[in-house]
Parts: sequence; C-alpha cells; structure tokens
Amino acid sequence: MAIIDEGKILAIGNPSEIKKIVEKEKIVEIYIDYEPHLIEDIKSIKDVKHLAYKNEKLVVTVKDRKGLLRDITEKLSDRNIKAIATVEPTLEDVFIYLTGKKLRD
Repeated sequence: MAIIDEGKILAIGNPSEIKKIVEKEKIVEIYIDYEPHLIEDIKSIKDVKHLAYKNEKLVVTVKDRKGLLRDITEKLSDRNIKAIATVEPTLEDVFIYLTGKKLRD
C-alpha cells in the first residue's frame, strides 16, 4: 500500500506501518453542539495540529502529551460535552497529516 499525492509517493508499507507515521499525534473526538467560538477556542490549545467539525463531532489532531485531555476539557468546561474519546488514526488521517489536504481537495 502507498500514499501518493500528485504523483509523488509519500509513504509505503502495510496499513499498520503507515499509521505509525502519526503515532506521536493523538486524535480526539468530542461530541458537542457547535457554537460560534468553538473552533477558535480549541485552536488556542497548545499543540493542536488540525481540527474539523462534522455531524455534531469535533475531531482534533494534536501532538500527544501529558495533560492533553485535561486542557481540552478545561477549555470546554462551560459547554455541553456529550462524549470525548481518543481514537486510533485512520489511513485518511495519515494522508491529511502528510499532505495537509483532505482526500477530495
């Protein structure tokens, strides 16, 4: 398997090997209602790399570090967080990490 962008091979290996490229990153899914300043508030947290809001879920990619979940929950303490979880990266997450683009960009 390979990740290719504009004809250039960016990564090659089996899915597990390719996913290890982002092992220093943590993906956090936060189920929360959208509010006007939500994105800006999360962007202000140290080490946030990428975020997207879709279907009542905020997906945040951050550098893995101690205190990460605490910082997120403190920043959102006045909002109605329905659930929060860390998830394993997908191949799409690796593609975004390597290219800075979504699959359809």
